[in-house]
Amino acid sequence: LKDIRSIAANDDDYDYSIELDAVETRKLQERHKMYVSLKEEDTNRNLENNKDNIIRQTNDFSTIPSFPCYKSLEGTFDWMESMVKRSESIPNLRMELIDIGDSYLKTQRQRPDIDTEGYDIMALKITGDGSPQQTTKGIVFIMTGLHARELAPTELATRWIESLIDGYGIDGDITSLLDHIELHAVIQANPDGRRLVEMPYPEGQA
Repeated sequence: LKDIRSIAANDDDYDYSIELDAVETRKLQERHKMYVSLKEEDTNRNLENNKDNIIRQTNDFSTIPSFPCYKSLEGTFDWMESMVKRSESIPNLRMELIDIGDSYLKTQRQRPDIDTEGYDIMALKITGDGSPQQTTKGIVFIMTGLHARELAPTELATRWIESLIDGYGIDGDITSLLDHIELHAVIQANPDGRRLVEMPYPEGQA
């Protein structure tokens, strides 16, 4: 803050003045420093909590070799099943894991260079039943993993959805959100491609 001694403004509609002496200005500066300090403490606390959450997630599920911050394809499938089981202990939270179709390799042909017969395309349906008012819920659809080499979106989606699950019934905004929408999430939209990306390169290739 600047050492402002007088601020005045005049026009047709307003006529006012605010005077601040040096002591008042210093008080404002101290309050500002205190506010910034408290915000920094909150930010650091949130970062530490988030770090613990990330470590827990990556420890619980398999990750991509050399990229331990990303759950692998199988780890993502395991995560979805785990979230459905977790939701069963949360009052008024409803989750389903729905098979919405088959991947290309499961329906069309096999590739000798990929060690899989294909996958089911799975979708998570998440909503809350805690609102006393019966209203038509909005549908929110998200899809990640269509571009198999883009690893971050699928991981971000799982962490965001897990934050919704953990916050339901605790955080007012999250609870209200899920009580008024149905969230449909296809996390791995291209599992065949993702499996190919996760395979180790043949020797001499990169």
